[in-house]
Amino acid sequence: MSEPKTPTPTPAGDTYKGWVFKWTNYIKGYQRRWFVLSNGLLSYYRTQAEMGHTCRGTINLATATITVDDACNFVISNGGAQTYHLKASCEVERQRWITALELAKAKAARMQAESDDSGDDFPPSSAPAAPGQGGTVQNSEVQSALRTLGSKVEDLSTCNDLISKHGSALQRSLSELDSLRLTGEAGDKIRQVTERATLFRITSNAMINACRDFLSLAQANSKRWQKALQAEREQRVRLEETLEQLAKQHNHLERAFRGASQANATADNKNAAGPGKGEASDEDDENEFFDAMEEAPEFITVPADPQFHKRSSSNISGFNSEMCPDDQSLNEEPLAMNQESPSQELVPLKKRRTRIPDKPNYSLNLWSIMKNCIGKELSKIPMPVNFNEPISMLQRLTEDLEYHELLDKAAKCQSSLEQMCYVAAFSVSSYSTTVYRTGKPFNPLLGETYELDRRRESGYRSLCEQVSHHPPAAAHHVISDRGWTLRQEITVASKFRGKYLSIMPLGTIHAIFEKGDHHYTWKKVTTTVHNIIVGKLWIDQSGEIDVVNHTTGDRCHLKFAPYSYFSRDVARKVTGVVMDKDGKAHYVLSGTWDEKMEFSRVMQSSRGGENGAEGKQKTVYQTLKAREVWRRNPLPEGAETMYYFTNLALTLNEPEEGVGPTDSRRRPDQRLMEDGRWEEANAEKQRLEEKQRSARREREREAASQRTSSQSEEGAPHDNYQAQWFDRCEDRITGFPPQLRDFYKTDFYLSAASEYSALVGFKDGTAPLLQARKASLMEVDEVVCLPRLSRVAVCGGTHGNELSGVYLVRELLKAKDIVMEEEREEPASVLMVLANPRAMQQCRRYVDTDLNRCFTHATLNGPISDSAPYEMTRSRELNAMLGPKGSPGAVDLVCDLHNTTANMGLCLIAYSDCDWICLHIFKHLQRQMPDVPMRFIHFDVSSKESYSLDSVGKHGFAMEIGPQPHGVVRSNIYTAMKDGVQHMLDWVRLFNSGTIFEAGFVDVFTIVKNIDYPRDSETHNITATIHPQLQDRDFLLLHPDDALFQTFSGETLRYKGNEPLYPFFVNECAYYEKGIALSLARKRHVVVPAIRAQTEAERRRDQQGFASEEE
Repeated sequence: MSEPKTPTPTPAGDTYKGWVFKWTNYIKGYQRRWFVLSNGLLSYYRTQAEMGHTCRGTINLATATITVDDACNFVISNGGAQTYHLKASCEVERQRWITALELAKAKAARMQAESDDSGDDFPPSSAPAAPGQGGTVQNSEVQSALRTLGSKVEDLSTCNDLISKHGSALQRSLSELDSLRLTGEAGDKIRQVTERATLFRITSNAMINACRDFLSLAQANSKRWQKALQAEREQRVRLEETLEQLAKQHNHLERAFRGASQANATADNKNAAGPGKGEASDEDDENEFFDAMEEAPEFITVPADPQFHKRSSSNISGFNSEMCPDDQSLNEEPLAMNQESPSQELVPLKKRRTRIPDKPNYSLNLWSIMKNCIGKELSKIPMPVNFNEPISMLQRLTEDLEYHELLDKAAKCQSSLEQMCYVAAFSVSSYSTTVYRTGKPFNPLLGETYELDRRRESGYRSLCEQVSHHPPAAAHHVISDRGWTLRQEITVASKFRGKYLSIMPLGTIHAIFEKGDHHYTWKKVTTTVHNIIVGKLWIDQSGEIDVVNHTTGDRCHLKFAPYSYFSRDVARKVTGVVMDKDGKAHYVLSGTWDEKMEFSRVMQSSRGGENGAEGKQKTVYQTLKAREVWRRNPLPEGAETMYYFTNLALTLNEPEEGVGPTDSRRRPDQRLMEDGRWEEANAEKQRLEEKQRSARREREREAASQRTSSQSEEGAPHDNYQAQWFDRCEDRITGFPPQLRDFYKTDFYLSAASEYSALVGFKDGTAPLLQARKASLMEVDEVVCLPRLSRVAVCGGTHGNELSGVYLVRELLKAKDIVMEEEREEPASVLMVLANPRAMQQCRRYVDTDLNRCFTHATLNGPISDSAPYEMTRSRELNAMLGPKGSPGAVDLVCDLHNTTANMGLCLIAYSDCDWICLHIFKHLQRQMPDVPMRFIHFDVSSKESYSLDSVGKHGFAMEIGPQPHGVVRSNIYTAMKDGVQHMLDWVRLFNSGTIFEAGFVDVFTIVKNIDYPRDSETHNITATIHPQLQDRDFLLLHPDDALFQTFSGETLRYKGNEPLYPFFVNECAYYEKGIALSLARKRHVVVPAIRAQTEAERRRDQQGFASEEE
């Protein structure tokens, strides 16, 4: 390699050149390249000959970082975009480059900062006329000299740092040289000292040169700076005096302008139409317009003076202007939304849920599904639930009411034009929930309904029904107590085009207001889902909406601009103009469909020249300041894991008592998907869709057989299905919209369910939602009668370091003699028990052995010695207090309180999956605590082998709540446990009072097996931890070959089971000693019959029967 050129580092204007090795790739390694450092830029070439035509790369040192790897290697990086790994031939050459690069970087950073500021501080166009020109030139020279002087000072500072660095290194080398004893080592150290001395000499030379330049510059400019400073002081005084005079003149002119009459203002405008040379024209500045660019909007808005509407019409800047009179005051005020507010906020009767189960992360081969679907209608494609979201299209239509308050405020407006602004904003707001929602709603089954009653919370009640299967059509009707009605019939046409999916809603939306009998209609725009096959899915709305008031003739034209990579405009933009029946503009709407909408009152409209594309004229609207009419509500916390549902959407599929059998909340496939059981949901969805097709073919066959030959027509047979809630009748506006039938039909539960039940046709053992509904309508003699719960025990501290139960029982013990009084029955007593006092004192799980494993039949009844573990002795004491286990004298119900470190939420753990008492308590807790994740776990163990404290009672369960570390109390976990115990006791009171609890179903998780950690065969120490993809994801379905463990060396161990199961107690702290990393369960639906407490006569009859059996 030829020796590189190594001049002393010079100012940034000079260049530094030489050969350096640059890392290319792992095959070729380091390759020699010719590098050139000039003006803060480092460029490289393959050879010197390429300098004139081919540059291989350039990096700007102003924002780069320079680091040293070892004696010869160094790295230059520009924020990750460019990184050069370089290697010099020796340490001396590497240090020459480092010194040159550091100086060049400092100068480049200063020059960049000065270039950013110099345009503002000293603009070239700011030079005044000839009298001040000399001072400006002199000022420029002074600034240039100061910049150069500052550069030299920075050079001195950089060189000083380098001298200090190399001087220290040289001093260390000299010290080491003094301590040497061996001759061979002395030679190496001497060579090292020589190299460092060379580096020190190079840096010192650079320092000397910089000092010499600084002194020369200072001596040459000293006198000039003194004169310039004096001139600047004088100039400053003159400017301050001039500025004070101008400020006084400005205030005087402003007062004169405000006090001028309308006639004088008009005359002033005419005189100012052609200002003389050198005079400024404020009017021209305010009315300066620019030609529209390509893809410009159809109109232009400019700010208007609030007093501008008082002027008479005039021809300004070549525009033919016409005024927009308005009966109301045109002051810059908000619309009626800020003028009135509801007199009283309605309090909801029920606490709505704020979370749903997290969306599972299932992989899917999109192309294998989509390649056979190109060109087909979406309703005919058997799409898996992987593309869905767990709500139906009926619920999706209901979600349009997210911003119903816009219609509430519109109903209070005095002006139809203001009311139009709110209606237009409402039509836009319905799209704000779609910005992240790439999932497809479930197609409703024929006859499916969805009712949403929010009269107490929001004043409206909504009903949707799927009125047609082919083509799919839904009818929607909303009645509000606040003076408005909304109805729509929507038929969705959709096409899959390979790269994107187009959804075209067909149908008209009607909004009718009682006040003034204003009737509005509009249609929806096209929704497009992009990147179906490759890339990230994203949604766009495009098209135009015409909102028409058929009572007054007012109209609002809204335009949804489609997204374009080349557009300079705001993404998702919506613009619109509110006009009266004569076509005069009164308001301008603007904003985005995913964020907010604003309105501006129009003061004046003008027709411009042919500024638009294809010679179209642009309308110019002069408006007042824009005011906000609608803004999107923030998404709930964790929305990205809940399908990006809004607060309203989270409650749409929440189970509710008393809904119709055909309600969307009762769809089994949709419920399975929400619970995370996607494989079962896919099978159920396919079965329901095939069942619906078969039912449709049967209806068509019956309709064809009923028609006579004279009535037959060409084409497919007619479908004779009749909607349950909607009729078609003539409408004076659009022709044939659906009309709502009686909203409160008494025979709904009997008539509406018949055909729908036959259509759904639930199989035995699969999500029997309608079976549960049927169970709830059983006759009274079919209700299961169970003995009253006279004695209830609540136990805490079974494990001494699970503190939520400990502190809760202590609090309950303060209320002595807890008795649940009933009117007609004897009271039920509640016993509070601290199970393991010694372990509680030591804040340990147990003292000698696990107390919660000491309640088997053999342990309680076998021989025991004086040296037996404490917990075995304590278990017999508790058995005598609460039992004996399995005897008629045992307490009726035991609730044992526990904490877990696993992320399990609230779980009830029982030994029976047919204990109706425990299952109904679980259902009651689910209703009362919708925000708490809740599961029912079944340990399939016989009564004699059941080992925990809760098995002592006739009925019993453990209430396990987590995550909470052992030995501490978390407020949210304690509160959930406290609420759970209180609701459990409330249920016991209701049960003992004779309340009938309706039938239903419960998802039961039955344990299948436990899995231990991987362990070393010799030491038996664990060799892996729970995989990050599984940690804290209890009850999220675990499929075969999913990640299970991660070894300490980073290897992933996968689940080798034969079926998907649900993990729980994942990484439970207390189970390390038991050799359990997690437990796996199988989920199934258990039908729970209706129950009630026995009467006294029934109890005596059962006791007599029991005595007979004993005999």
